[in-house]
Amino acid sequence: MPDESVLHADGVQLSLFNEAEVEVDSSPVEEPEAETEVITYEQKKPQPNKAREVWLWARPADEVVEYRLPEDEQVCPTCAGKLREMSREVSRRVKIIPAQMRTVEYVRYVYACRHCETHDTETPVLRAPIPKPVQATSMATPEAVV
Repeated sequence: MPDESVLHADGVQLSLFNEAEVEVDSSPVEEPEAETEVITYEQKKPQPNKAREVWLWARPADEVVEYRLPEDEQVCPTCAGKLREMSREVSRRVKIIPAQMRTVEYVRYVYACRHCETHDTETPVLRAPIPKPVQATSMATPEAVV
């Protein structure tokens, strides 16, 4: 005779697919502990975008902004001698004007003391201040970032 838990009062079968529920053991089943897997990988350090640099320097600058030390600040901090222009550092950023884009060249002059250069072992080098870029390694000017 069929199991009474499967039959309805009038003998009609209640469910065809409950035999798994009937056979389930009520004792708790111990699950095996999950193993922890350590995954390591190597990642290449990002390289500067050479194409971007070539593009930026391929055309002449639309605007050049120079940063120089004022005459009264061109004094050696070691010997108080007059500083001379030693070199310049040039960087370029992109300035975007609605419907226009211009390349702006920033020239920062670097100064050294000729007296210290010839008489001392250490020559102080001073650079004219320049505004920091909006973001490190960014070509954009503040006007380009909204």
